[in-house]
Amino acid sequence: MAIYHSRVKVFSRSRGDSAVAAAAYRAGLLLIDHLTGQRHDYRRRGGVVETICLVPQDAPDWALIPGELWPKAEAAENRKNSVVARE
Repeated sequence: MAIYHSRVKVFSRSRGDSAVAAAAYRAGLLLIDHLTGQRHDYRRRGGVVETICLVPQDAPDWALIPGELWPKAEAAENRKNSVVARE
């Protein structure tokens, strides 16, 4: 019998994690973190076949664009120890 196992990684601002950097790495994109001004450029990263952004049907159009979604997700959390994303 197989036993299900799931591990959830938390991206926390207090550890210096960035949802923008993680999203850029996973998708092989260039994303700019507007809070820090850092450019996260992973366009030359190999192994990325396809990326898809899934959102609810009533979500705004900008939610489909990772370059707009992740900086807004980062900006929505304003505490020093906030969790900015989960994976």
